[in-house]
Amino acid sequence: MTNTKKHLHRILDIIRLLNTNGITLNEYKEKFAKSRNQFLNDRRLIEDIFFPLVTIYEKKEGKFNRYLFTRNEVATPLFNSIDKQLINEQITKIKDIDFSAYKRIYKNLDFLINNSILLPDEGYSILEKIEYAIKNNLRIHLYNYSSTHRSKVDDFILEPIEFTPGRKMLYALDVDSKRCKTFKISRIDSIEVSNDSFSKKGLHIKKFHDLFGFSCIEEEKKHVSFSMNKIAFLLLCEEFPYAKNKITQNTEGEYKFEDNVANYKGVGRFVLGMIDLITDIRPIEFQDYLKNVVKESLFFDAQ
Repeated sequence: MTNTKKHLHRILDIIRLLNTNGITLNEYKEKFAKSRNQFLNDRRLIEDIFFPLVTIYEKKEGKFNRYLFTRNEVATPLFNSIDKQLINEQITKIKDIDFSAYKRIYKNLDFLINNSILLPDEGYSILEKIEYAIKNNLRIHLYNYSSTHRSKVDDFILEPIEFTPGRKMLYALDVDSKRCKTFKISRIDSIEVSNDSFSKKGLHIKKFHDLFGFSCIEEEKKHVSFSMNKIAFLLLCEEFPYAKNKITQNTEGEYKFEDNVANYKGVGRFVLGMIDLITDIRPIEFQDYLKNVVKESLFFDAQ
């Protein structure tokens, strides 16, 4: 593939992301292996193409900015990728018959297609489909979800509300049970975005989600902290990448984690697994919780 074609493919990919999930500078570097300067050049090119129909704005996400198209100015969704391919194939057939007509038709249809959001299809990732549904208040059909609670595979109709930190889990209303639940992205086999809009928004309960996968109402969240050595630090960041934003290092090389959690279960599992590498656990209620877990263990002799 020539450099020109590679550049075109990259620009189209970025446009697709700007219309759905958005993209951060770090995600751009990782996905395309390009520098910050190239990112700025690509951004300027895209803005030049679409101005004044749409602009790119920056949404603060932790320490980073996520870049997206302004939603109120983007055209209504019209096509999926198969539609676009079929249209282009038919237009090309006109080229040899009447080149002038081909140029006029292509110019107008190309403008129409490229200034529309592509409907999510097989070319979209699960995360992109969910993000699209959240932004447009659309239900999703979740297929073959491996549930640990029921020990079986289920299908669900959901009204997606939000992602948890790190986008590892989806918090959504299960339409059948009328309850808000958390779903692990890694356990989703496939999803389909429905044409049905949300109809049970009154049942959407906003919750605080901690980075260990647990949720609670805002008033019940708890603050915890602990210190650890480098081994525990690396293992924590490997299992929960979002935790890195909540860790500081002192002059002695010790790492301190400090954040709010929904309960002590998730963070407690990590601490107990690394207990010989962790010190200065706070608050006292968290210490008491850990002691009780150990006492209730089958391996603990209470006599």
